[in-house]
Amino acid sequence: MPKLNILKSMDQIIAKLETIKSRMKKYNPKVRVVEILNDPNIQFAIIQIIQERIYNQGVLGEGTKLKTDSARYQSGQAAYSKRNPKRNRTHVDLYITGDFYDSWQLKIGRQVSVITSNEINKVFENFQDTFASPKDMLDKISTLTREEIDAISKELIMPIIENDIKELLNV
Repeated sequence: MPKLNILKSMDQIIAKLETIKSRMKKYNPKVRVVEILNDPNIQFAIIQIIQERIYNQGVLGEGTKLKTDSARYQSGQAAYSKRNPKRNRTHVDLYITGDFYDSWQLKIGRQVSVITSNEINKVFENFQDTFASPKDMLDKISTLTREEIDAISKELIMPIIENDIKELLNV
């Protein structure tokens, strides 16, 4: 009689494993990552990572310092410049009133993610020597560093994926 109980237990274990196997087949990591990146909280966190790099270091994702066009520089927009003593900045940070930062939106597609801003044309006026177009400016500003990509993966995406896996295994 005890043998039957063991076999019955094994059948239950096998049934649970089959359920897990079925759930795993349905789980599409690529689709799930896009879903995660479309979450407004995740998008906000990614934008903040980029803005903090620009604001604190004045560095583009490729590692070069952000510089204004000296010929087009307007004194009324002194916040672009590291020479503004009121803000105690040692670099260009693209922060004047905060409108440019506040206007950023992250658009996620299957292959491409892009930052957009309805304020870019105003800001681009002072950076025409550095960037080919407003789109080029946004692309270079929003390029993530390897460290930022790693942080986004480890701190934002993987905890959600790990939770998904726990739910898949919970039978």
